[in-house]
Amino acid sequence: VEVVRGPQSAIYGSDALSGVVNVITKSGGEKLAASIEGELGGDDFERGFAEISGPVGDNGGFSVQGVSLDDGDPVERSQFELDSVAGKLVFQPADNLRLRVNARYADSNGTSFPEASGGPELAVIRAVDKTDAEDFSIGGHLVWRINDAWEVAGVASYYDREDSFLSPGVAPGVRDAVPPNGTDSELERTNLALRIQVNPVDRLAATVGVDFEREDGKSAGFVEFGPGVQIPNSFELERDIWGVFGEVRYDLLDNWLLQGSLRFDDPDEASSETKGKIGTLWTLNEGRTRLQANYGKGFKLPSFFALGSSLVGNPDLLPEESESVDIGVWQSFFDQRLAVDVTLFYNDFDNLIDFDFDLFTNVNRDSVETRGVEVAVSATMTDELRLTGHATYTDIDVKNADTKLRQRPDWRGGADLNWQAAERWLVNVGWLYVDETFDSSIPTGGQTLDSYHRVDANLQWQATSRLRFAVAVDNLLDENYEEA
Repeated sequence: VEVVRGPQSAIYGSDALSGVVNVITKSGGEKLAASIEGELGGDDFERGFAEISGPVGDNGGFSVQGVSLDDGDPVERSQFELDSVAGKLVFQPADNLRLRVNARYADSNGTSFPEASGGPELAVIRAVDKTDAEDFSIGGHLVWRINDAWEVAGVASYYDREDSFLSPGVAPGVRDAVPPNGTDSELERTNLALRIQVNPVDRLAATVGVDFEREDGKSAGFVEFGPGVQIPNSFELERDIWGVFGEVRYDLLDNWLLQGSLRFDDPDEASSETKGKIGTLWTLNEGRTRLQANYGKGFKLPSFFALGSSLVGNPDLLPEESESVDIGVWQSFFDQRLAVDVTLFYNDFDNLIDFDFDLFTNVNRDSVETRGVEVAVSATMTDELRLTGHATYTDIDVKNADTKLRQRPDWRGGADLNWQAAERWLVNVGWLYVDETFDSSIPTGGQTLDSYHRVDANLQWQATSRLRFAVAVDNLLDENYEEA
């Protein structure tokens, strides 16, 4: 799992407003292999997993995984079940051609108290939201290596989600009621891209490309304003987005990297966007010190639901935009047995989309500024004992509005202790702290949720090279807390 912080719209376009998470799935190995996992837990938790993988040709492989999950009932009336199957195929039809194909299908259903209802403790209406969904995605990535300096890649993907949602609504309280409502929705997304990468000299690499995305969304629903009085809540929207992008990476010195990217997007029904990002990384002291700085801009188009829903939608919403600066230093000590990473950041979000309870609709906040610091520490205390810790402070200022963003704590941090207690025994203890935070519900209006500490622990025993047992205890100290 790769996590890239900061706006990435210069490469990925819309949605990469403040970061990108890239999940790389397993490829097959050199021999046929299979594995199965089973988990049982409190509150009727159940999970099963099976995987088979193997080689394809001389340099390829395949992997197929299936998951069945029942999250049980960890919070009253809150349930989630998921069945999914996913596969990946990688093979080389020729020495200079490589093809990767991914596919996934998932069927899920869940229940929970409606958002802003007050949850299990405060909701007046005890009926719950119900959601059923099916997801299907398939994609292909073909790379043609022309020579050592030139490479061409074509990417195509398709995603489809169908879901059904039914809500009993929320009884009135400090704020007005939410009437019963329901929807049957479908979202289709098609992506096509062509990229050319060139390495004309050892220190320089450049990528240019063009891509196209089509989104097609439709929703057929209702809002019930009284017994037998249902008002349609339906919409159908479509948009195309064309994009042109380029990225350059240059090793100015053996220890000094410069990188920049620029992208132009032309979406339907919205103004065109040009976003860029520049960054530098400087390595010193034989790799013991790293200095980095980044500046970038990003944007995110409003979702079809935010635009089209007759209950909370606002067709006049503008795209969200972000501007970000971060400066960081990473330093290791004692032959890299101790490492400290400190990053200062500043973000300016314009037209941030937020839900306004007083107006009961989605709105653009003129400007939201966030600034703060992230600290991460890792210490290898002995060959068997490793400690990691992290802390983040964020100051949020909503300009030109007397409001707070919900569920945004000032402080958040934690630590993990990993102990190889014996050759076949591994112990992990994790601690999480979340500062007090503002939230809101219809029965209560604005509220401050208390800060909390949570400790989780797990123990693993590698009984044989092919058999592993594990036991975990979540919330070991039985902390009574609310996340929302």
